[in-house]
Amino acid sequence: MTKNVSVIGLSLLLSSVLITVSPVAAADNEAEGSPMQGEVSMTVKSTSTTNPESGKLLLKSVPHFSLADEEISANQIYAGFTGNIANTGNLTITDNRAGKHDWKLGVKLEPLANSVNQGALEGVQLALAATSSLWSSSPIDASIPADSSTVQLATSDGSVHGNDSYVINNQVLSVAPNPSAELESAQTYTGVMTWHLSSTGPVAAAL
Repeated sequence: MTKNVSVIGLSLLLSSVLITVSPVAAADNEAEGSPMQGEVSMTVKSTSTTNPESGKLLLKSVPHFSLADEEISANQIYAGFTGNIANTGNLTITDNRAGKHDWKLGVKLEPLANSVNQGALEGVQLALAATSSLWSSSPIDASIPADSSTVQLATSDGSVHGNDSYVINNQVLSVAPNPSAELESAQTYTGVMTWHLSSTGPVAAAL
């Protein structure tokens, strides 16, 4: 399953559990007041008509990124720069499948192209770090180049289930010098991130 989101705009100045309780009669009692036996059974169902997340692996939401300094100068593009990235939205994964099934999360960032002539910036990297209390064994700490290559961010062996969002602790955009960039006032650079959650076990239909 994948989710695509537009990212990084730069503006230039110039499973459910069913519980049932079933009474079971004891053998013929010899005396009034003899103990009675009961049985409690639990049946795990992989899907539920009342909970659409039951029994599924889902990439529920992904963040959007933009440069914290909304406007940058042409000189910064020519000389290269490093800037903090702001993010909105959460990176949320849900795994409510019965059984033990792995998953892995990957992402790729397309080149950042400008809005005027579609020229792309060279040497762009997004450094990303994030943690999750539920998926604590698989923190994210990666450098993602804007070259359409897929970077693996996190994995799970399927021993933990539930729903949780990663808390993004650090996100920094670095741009190498682009002295030959063709720049015009008020143009923007935008890239697309494609997030991919996959498993060798059962997953939900692609979003």
